[in-house]
Amino acid sequence: MLQKILDWYSGPKKFLVISAPTGTGKSLLAVATQRALGVRVHSVVSTIRLQEQMRTSYKHAPVLKGRDNYECLIVEGVPVSQAPCQVGFKCDRKFECPYFVDRESAFVADYAVFNYQLYMNLIYFSDQFEQWQPDIMFCDGAHRAGLEMEKFLTAEISEADIARQGWRRPKDLSVRGMAEWASEYLPDVVDELEKCRRSIFGITGGSAGGSIKGSVRAYKATV
Repeated sequence: MLQKILDWYSGPKKFLVISAPTGTGKSLLAVATQRALGVRVHSVVSTIRLQEQMRTSYKHAPVLKGRDNYECLIVEGVPVSQAPCQVGFKCDRKFECPYFVDRESAFVADYAVFNYQLYMNLIYFSDQFEQWQPDIMFCDGAHRAGLEMEKFLTAEISEADIARQGWRRPKDLSVRGMAEWASEYLPDVVDELEKCRRSIFGITGGSAGGSIKGSVRAYKATV
């Protein structure tokens, strides 16, 4: 299988699909390829359990999980995904934060392990992606890639959410109809996020300069 990858890498095709039974060493292929070619390789898997399994098997490999799996150092009991730094707060402990330490290690490593949801988030929203994008990306369990992308692009709004906000219920449930319905209420969501952002800065004592609206506009441009 490794020879197939080496032949593919020197050829013109952009993608290579390898189908093999469990236990044949598909995960090992990513490590072997990196060592054989000396290029930057990223492995993307579907679960944290698989990330931990690969961390155990390949101890040299940095493993970066989603921000929910790391605890903020300045707000007790809060995951990094909800930490003040996520809305622009300049935290002076960022250099020792486990999430940012793991992220920096994964960015600069020749081989690193990610999960699908995190990786797509980094591709879309990290301004550092251009600097650390790999020469080869291995999609472990590639048959799940479509489902993982669907999960990443899905936003869930319940009947309770609609009632609480006083929004009208959508009538056209097609993709276009739902997109138009969501766009109608996007300014309300942006205003609420901006209030929360300024509240966080008020609690932490930081400066609430800038605005979340620029990030929302950038997000809309990618959709």
